[in-house]
Amino acid sequence: MLFNHPKTIQVALPVPFANSLTYLVPQTFAECNILVGMRVVVPFRNKKLVAIVLDTSDASSDKYSKKLRNIIEILDQTTFLPAQSLSFLVQVHKYYLQPLGEVVFAAVP
Repeated sequence: MLFNHPKTIQVALPVPFANSLTYLVPQTFAECNILVGMRVVVPFRNKKLVAIVLDTSDASSDKYSKKLRNIIEILDQTTFLPAQSLSFLVQVHKYYLQPLGEVVFAAVP
C-alpha cells in the first residue's frame, strides 16, 4: 500500500479512548511505505507513545488535516501486527465495548 503525500493515518494508542486517533504523515517519510499493522511513534499530550497503524487515507479528505500533529518515527519496516489480527481485535473492541488501543496493545507482547 504505497501512497503519495500528504496522508493521514489512523492509529491505536495504549490509552483508554473508545476510538482511534488521526495523525499526519510528514514529508520526511514520503519515501516510506506505511502499512496497516506497523508501529509508529506519535506525540500524545506531552509525551511520545508507540501506536499501531489501523488505516491510511488522503489528508485532503480530512477537513481538519491542518490541525493534525505529525508522526515522529516509523519503528517497523514490515507489518508488526497482521491485518487479519487487527480485524479480529477491532471486532473484540466492538463486541466487548473496550477501548480500541487497550484491546490492541493487550494482544501484543
